Amino acid sequence: MTDIFVICGEKSGDILGAKILKNITNKQIIGVIGPEMRKLNISEILPMEKFELIGFGDIILSIPHIMSIFKKTKQTILKTNPKIVLLIDYIEFNLLLAKKLRKSGYKGKIVQLVSPTIWAWRKNRKKTLERYFDLLLTIFPFEEELFATSTLETHYIGHPIFDNLKNEILTNDLSHLDGKKIIALFPGSRIKEVKTILKTQLESVKPFSTTFGGDYEITLCVSHEKLLPAIKKIIDKTKLKIILIDPSNRYELMKRADLAIAKLGSVNLELAFFEVPTINVSPIPKFDLFLFMFIFKIYLPHYCITNIIAKRRIFPEYVGMFATTDNIRKEIENFTTNSRIRNLCIEGCKEIKTIITINNLNPINYLLKFL
Repeated sequence: MTDIFVICGEKSGDILGAKILKNITNKQIIGVIGPEMRKLNISEILPMEKFELIGFGDIILSIPHIMSIFKKTKQTILKTNPKIVLLIDYIEFNLLLAKKLRKSGYKGKIVQLVSPTIWAWRKNRKKTLERYFDLLLTIFPFEEELFATSTLETHYIGHPIFDNLKNEILTNDLSHLDGKKIIALFPGSRIKEVKTILKTQLESVKPFSTTFGGDYEITLCVSHEKLLPAIKKIIDKTKLKIILIDPSNRYELMKRADLAIAKLGSVNLELAFFEVPTINVSPIPKFDLFLFMFIFKIYLPHYCITNIIAKRRIFPEYVGMFATTDNIRKEIENFTTNSRIRNLCIEGCKEIKTIITINNLNPINYLLKFL
């Protein structure tokens, strides 16, 4: 019998899954996995990369492809009958899969790692989770609070990101940046994400770049070599001199950066760890923005995860129509000329590090009781 069937749909889930599963030995683990879990010699049923999408529009257009993956995944789980189905993030896919597995007679334990954003929208999913899942492991403390009165066993296990960073060995590969003022750009890891965000980032930094008489070297972390052609094409149109940084040096870049402009996502936690004042920018395609605002009616006081955790603004954030070069340039000006604003942001980063590292429990214990 298979012990664990694991499913992840994106890079962050792959990293999180690998961190947990590497400590489970002498168990048969199979699933839909990415490069980090492949290093653990987990048997791959499907590569995670088949899931990688961005935006509601992409999901709609990819429904036939996703349903094909769904069918194969469901059939494999029912055939192998694992003791645990470990579902990481990717909640819409996972919820549907959990429902179908239960209706097909699956009796094993279903565990969801990473809570759905019921604090943002579709709060009714809480009842669905209670019905189909046996255990929910959350990575943010405020999520456990939301399930305090729930019948679903829920535990905050802490976010692994800071533990990973504490053990990260930094090289000196970027010594050529010694003594230079640096603005670091983090446009994301997906091609459509990069095409949507990078142009705005580049236009925003122009007046501050040494290319146009400013004081700052502009660096850009390339998350994957497959993105290079698109990135270079966008850069060429701006006439900016950009220093491209390999992903293996992303943390050294963060350590050296005076300022960052990043997409919304977990990269903001990494930047908070290195106490880098950061501006969040997320231009959203018009169709996605329409769905976001008028169909799903997602209105939050904050969209950046650091701000959500702190329940106040630490990093400036500009989403959708507000992600303009003028707004971003004003924030760059604030961080580069006003020491008070800069120091308040750095103090906020220290606060985030304290919150996330408190009560960082070992999730293995919660899984082992089912094996």
